[in-house]
Amino acid sequence: MGCVQSPGPIKVGSKSGILSSMSATESNCGSTTSPWLIEGTSGQRVNVTLLDFGYSVDSRQTPTAACIPYGYLSERRLGVNKTICGGNSRQQVIYTSTTSPVEVTLKATGSDAPHFLVKFQGKFAHLLV
Repeated sequence: MGCVQSPGPIKVGSKSGILSSMSATESNCGSTTSPWLIEGTSGQRVNVTLLDFGYSVDSRQTPTAACIPYGYLSERRLGVNKTICGGNSRQQVIYTSTTSPVEVTLKATGSDAPHFLVKFQGKFAHLLV
């Protein structure tokens, strides 16, 4: 099943919100062919946080363990590409952009896919004068 939107980046219409692994699985939105594009206003940065519902103290990985890839984040203007790693804590700040837009792709496929949310919030950089 394809994304309800046409192929290509899907612009997120708000300055803050939540992207769900469940909705990504059901709609195929947020996939590599239809990533989410979080775009703030000029001078705005985007804060991205992972809420990992598959995490438990018993299942956490050691710091040297491999990343469980939940998705990918990129800030193309700066050439930044980052893996969204799960399994290490219930909530963690993944990334704070220097500019916007930020592109988010979730790797949430199949019935055994982990359940998680990616929360994003636009914020203005404070300038010291």
